[in-house]
Amino acid sequence: MSLNNFKSFVKEHPSLVNYVRNNEMTWQAFYELFDLYGPTNHVWDKYLGITSTTSGTLKDFFSLFRNIDMNELQKGIGSIQKGIGYVQDFLKERSSDNSNVEKEKSTYEPRPLYKYFDD
Repeated sequence: MSLNNFKSFVKEHPSLVNYVRNNEMTWQAFYELFDLYGPTNHVWDKYLGITSTTSGTLKDFFSLFRNIDMNELQKGIGSIQKGIGYVQDFLKERSSDNSNVEKEKSTYEPRPLYKYFDD
């Protein structure tokens, strides 16, 4: 973000000047916030006096679920279950392969040290 963009942002929101005058913030800190988050982030809410609307009611909660397409949700859950199944099958195969290797290793008996090849 450029300095000119920050200056125009401050002109649009003159309440930021009060924070600098009261030594609660500095222009450098405001510019860093502007540079990192941009002018539309929620970090500005407490400085601009914007109240958050995140505290919803139960009605808002249910209206959120009313807009969800249950068929698409079911397809998504099904694909996740398939993926988990594939991972489980893969892990079962690897564990059974490891147990077969361990069985093969356990049937191997090393040759005694006192025996030679021609014995």
